[in-house]
Amino acid sequence: WGKALWRPSIHMPRWACRSVYDVLEVRVERLQAITEADAIAEGVELVDHVNGEPVYRDYFEDGYAWSAVESYKTLWEHLHGFKGPDAWDRNPWVWVVKYGPLEAGASS
Repeated sequence: WGKALWRPSIHMPRWACRSVYDVLEVRVERLQAITEADAIAEGVELVDHVNGEPVYRDYFEDGYAWSAVESYKTLWEHLHGFKGPDAWDRNPWVWVVKYGPLEAGASS
């Protein structure tokens, strides 16, 4: 094996990429404006069903969150609680960036 020169992935040729995504939408909104669908897209974990209803992971306690938004709230507090108590209640402005696969044949 020859000595290969390392290069950051930003310089990877397009043909070598496994997947390519396009930015579909960028906006700002208040944190608490998150929807159930957005919280699920953020990756909160569906852990079980109780009485036929989905329940999501509570990132603070060994229990359930009854909605994806409630689960996301516990995740936000877990990640950002170091900035002070009630990180969720501060309701900061956040960037919302939606991605989708680049259409076949499209190039940038």
